[in-house]
Amino acid sequence: MSVGVLTALFESIFLSSKLFYEIYGGGYPAIADQKHFYKGFGASHNFSAYIIVIALSFLSLSQSTLSRKLRNYLTLLFTFALLITGTRIVFLFFSLIACNYFIKTRTNKYLISAILISLYLFLSHIQIGVHGNYELGSVHYKEVLFPIGNVDFVLGYYGHLTLVYFAVLKENFFFPVSLSEIMHSLTMDPYSLVFS
Repeated sequence: MSVGVLTALFESIFLSSKLFYEIYGGGYPAIADQKHFYKGFGASHNFSAYIIVIALSFLSLSQSTLSRKLRNYLTLLFTFALLITGTRIVFLFFSLIACNYFIKTRTNKYLISAILISLYLFLSHIQIGVHGNYELGSVHYKEVLFPIGNVDFVLGYYGHLTLVYFAVLKENFFFPVSLSEIMHSLTMDPYSLVFS
């Protein structure tokens, strides 16, 4: 995955093709007018970032006979590719590393880790946008939850999917439901529920 992400970066700088990256324009929650997504060999930039985080985790836990030099090179390659993806999991990953490195007491470490993970889950389901600078009802901005001044906290795509899924479960008293019932409620294929 990391080689694919680095290939996407190279392609975006030097080539005119768009095989390993995508550009999204207006309507997508981004600071700039256009956002580059370096997905590499994965289905999306988020998927590539998740795989790279898993690879970094296994690399640090590995007891194999890899030389220290090779392990350092691979760690550097994976870390650079992870930074290029620019996803939210990058911030969570490095925040948890900093928490585990700098905080020595076990209770504080667990408390801050739980807070960081909760903030990640909160921010992955809620978009923050300046009032009037986004299109309400689009894929990424489903419903305004609450405003603070000129800044709106908007239910995002994955948050919307999660709420619909729990509404279907609640209607069935939390018993398993059929896939067709979920598809009818979502009006789409529920493959994205795995990510929400």
